Order: sequence, then C-alpha cells, then structure tokens
Amino acid sequence: MIIRKIEAKPKRTTFRVAAYARVSTNKEQQEESFETQKTAYQKLIEETEGWEFAGIYADKARTGTKVKNRPGFQQMISDAEQGKLDIILVKNIARFSRNVGNCQEYVDRLKANNVTVIFEKENIRTDDPTSNFQLALLGAISQDESNSIGLNRRWAYQQRFANGDYNIGSNRILGYDGVDGKLVPNQDILSNETYVGDKHLMKQPPTDYLTHQPMKRSDYKDYYLTDDHEGIVSRELWDQAQAIKKGFKDNLKNGVLGAGEHHFLYGKVFCGECGAPFVRRTLKTKGGVYYKAWNCRERQKGQKGNGCRCRLISEESLIGGEPD
Repeated sequence: MIIRKIEAKPKRTTFRVAAYARVSTNKEQQEESFETQKTAYQKLIEETEGWEFAGIYADKARTGTKVKNRPGFQQMISDAEQGKLDIILVKNIARFSRNVGNCQEYVDRLKANNVTVIFEKENIRTDDPTSNFQLALLGAISQDESNSIGLNRRWAYQQRFANGDYNIGSNRILGYDGVDGKLVPNQDILSNETYVGDKHLMKQPPTDYLTHQPMKRSDYKDYYLTDDHEGIVSRELWDQAQAIKKGFKDNLKNGVLGAGEHHFLYGKVFCGECGAPFVRRTLKTKGGVYYKAWNCRERQKGQKGNGCRCRLISEESLIGGEPD
C-alpha cells in the first residue's frame, strides 16, 4: 500500500476586500451620503491590516428590491464568482437587498465561492454558522419596511388627489409653465387633458413594491378634475379630438385599420360573404418567395371567427383589379 501525504493549503493572510454602496434617489443629501460611503469604505479597507483594497461597487438612484436594475451589484457578484474577491462590506441588509429571497440567494451564491459578506449595522458575517437565521429574520423586516413605505406613499397620494392637490410637473408638460402652484399656458401644445383645463390624477394603478410593475387588479381610485385651470383649447375642440381618437381605436379593434402599419387599402376592402374587413398578411410560396395577400379577418381567426370561408386574394391582384 502506498501512502501519499497531502499538503494542507496555506492559510490566506491577505484578503481582497471590496465594498458595496447604494442610494435610492438623486437628491442632494443622498448624493453627499453616496460619496461619503465610498470614501469611508476605501479608507477603512486600506488602513486595515491584512486587507487589500479590491474596489467599490456602487449603484446610485436604484431601488433595493430589484437586483436586475443594479449594474454595480451585478458586477460585484460576477467578480466574486470569478474569484476576484474574498470579503464584501455592506452598510446594512437594506443596502444589499430589500427582497428576502434575493438577499438569501446572493448570500448563498457568494458563500459557495468562499466570499464573506459583512453587514456592518447588524454586525453579521455570513461565514458565521448562525448568519442564515439572522439574515432571514432581519431581511424579512427590511422587506416589510419597504412595503410599508410603498403603502404610506400610496396613501399620501390618495389624500392629495382627493383634495385636488398634485405636482405641476411643468418641466414635463409642454404648453404650460408652473406659476404659484398653478398651470399657466405658454406657446407649446400637445394632446393631453391638461390642455382643455382638466387634470386626470392617478391614471395608472399603484406599482408592486417588489416587482415595480403596475398592480392592475389592485383596488385604487382615480380622480378627474374638470376645469381645474385655464385651458389652451376649447371644450368643443377637445371633445371633437376625443371622438376622432375613439373612432381610430374602434377601427383598429375591429380590423378596419392595421396595427403597426397604415396601408391605403385598410378600411376599403371588406368580405363579400360576412362583411368583415380584410386584413393584410405576408405569405410564402412553395418556392420560398414572400408576397402580400389579403383575407377576411373572421376567416383568419379560425375557430374563433364566424366560420367565414371567403378565399384569400393576393395584393398584386387586388390592386391590379385582376382575379387570382
């Protein structure tokens, strides 16, 4: 029997240490905090014996609930998994992630690559066997805090809108300037209920605090203020414009107009059997040649249509007036 001695790996004496910093807004006080965080971390790492400065990863004006929108965080994870880091410093769990699932997922990925995360405020090191329980508990608290912030903001909006108060946003609404909290018309014109003197508040449903997507099924109330301020266009002209827009949408829905294209034949060719409008299609011959053709919208629907079997007509024949 041959006995082979396996030498133990030398214990690391110098650790490559990086830090992660994040602020969620671009406000001036946050900007100062952002720069202060980065400067303080670099100074701390460079002055700590056994630590080698490996960089600062940072995200500014980024939410803590969605990792995909934080390029600095993603780069840090990538570098860690490539063996470039040993320790990552973070101010607190909320800076790392306000999503419990994401927090634990990325901590586990880093641990699998022998990278330790140190959360300063909570005094947690992920190389501590008890860290998983602490992270789960404190991460849940951070996520709940984020949810509470969203609910409070939504409640505040509802109260303001109910009272007819809103941010003028004159820098985003062409045609108006903000003067003493009210909209005053200037020479720029665009289509918007604002220009007739109305204001539609809470047009969109609130967003989910984790996915940041509109919660279309949520219970929320919108407010429409009529004659809120001086209008640019007359009510009569506004109503006429809305009628035209509605007609366009109805024609699009009914197939009289083509979605994404405006061929001159749309709205002019109708099925002789069921009366439905013809729609344009792109087909290919057996020889691989593409061509345009028109057929009954109801026939194209298949089993969902009215059963119409009107034949397809090539665009060339239709325009030329010659039968296929």
